[in-house]
Amino acid sequence: MGAGQGKTRRAQAVASKPSERTVACEALYKAEVWAEFIRNAGIDGLRLQQYYLGHPLASSQQVSDQEYETILAGLFADAVTVGAIVLPDPYKIEDFQFKVGSHTRGRRVDAAVVRVDKPDSLGRLYNVDGLVGPSGLYVWAAAEAVERIAESITYALIG
Repeated sequence: MGAGQGKTRRAQAVASKPSERTVACEALYKAEVWAEFIRNAGIDGLRLQQYYLGHPLASSQQVSDQEYETILAGLFADAVTVGAIVLPDPYKIEDFQFKVGSHTRGRRVDAAVVRVDKPDSLGRLYNVDGLVGPSGLYVWAAAEAVERIAESITYALIG
């Protein structure tokens, strides 16, 4: 072994091993579990607005901030309930809230994922309008949204 190579290998081995803090503060996304839920629930033909708001939106109707929050909270709750998003102990669905700021037509809509116990610790969810589709994205196509929600939850946990 050449000079310094042993230290390099040990450093790489240590760096690749996740710390307890990292594992304890990560919301894991399981794509296969989400896909199975959509298939088995028979909701793949529904649009997000219809499923989570209880009614379809007219094509000219703008999605309100509160409606975006309801859709995001519903996606999150379903994903956690079926095991597509795994929260670290002791966190539960109720420990997080989605806050969408006011927006105007033609501008991107962003959201914050806020920890209820620590409101200054939040994750960001950018481009919500594109992510959940103001025109009514189908539930089966929401996998990216669920994955990004899990990432935002992780940021809120480590924040």
